[in-house]
Amino acid sequence: ASDVEAADALAEADIYIAYGRHPQAIALLQNALANEPDNPVYRLKLLEIHTELNNRGSAMEQLEHIRRSGDAQSIERAEELFAGLGAAAPAASAGLAAAAARESDDGPGLPPNPLDLMRDTGDDLEAEFSGLEIESGDGVELPDELDLSSDFEGSEADSDDEELVIAADSNGMSTKLDLARAYLDMGDDDGARQILEEIVSEGSDELQAEARALLDRIG
Repeated sequence: ASDVEAADALAEADIYIAYGRHPQAIALLQNALANEPDNPVYRLKLLEIHTELNNRGSAMEQLEHIRRSGDAQSIERAEELFAGLGAAAPAASAGLAAAAARESDDGPGLPPNPLDLMRDTGDDLEAEFSGLEIESGDGVELPDELDLSSDFEGSEADSDDEELVIAADSNGMSTKLDLARAYLDMGDDDGARQILEEIVSEGSDELQAEARALLDRIG
């Protein structure tokens, strides 16, 4: 399979996972492996799913396949995922362990967790502002004419917030439309119909039109 096909398969699997459809994601990846049994990308995603579901036996099976591949970077990532089950992965052979260690020294590190970055930023801001004190309003003179510009700015901010909410809803419906198409490709008409009906009820005009067209195709 090409890199594009592999990326498409992983993206489709991520959609299933996002909606809690782990069995469908596993089936999809197993079908991909049937065509390319030595692709570590598919096996890493399967290992990630089995780790999340705490399926130790299935996770161990994928880990052993990845170890036999000899891909040091994939082996290192697989060991980290397997360790998430609450126990360190069984020791790999000395050669594979050494290769993984060399790749760890030379290769790029994992990207930081976005949630950790958000927490760190919040802590920094809290520390920065904790020393500020708001003085009481004694002796403060109010202007003769009130400046209402801030009220208008607040209204504009509210409008921007509403636009962001609408955009987020639209993106969510677009993802659901992609999931419905994936169900249709797999022959799951009932699963697709349920999602398409939701889009017709809550989606934008454009997404509703696409959903109705797919519903007509199902019949």
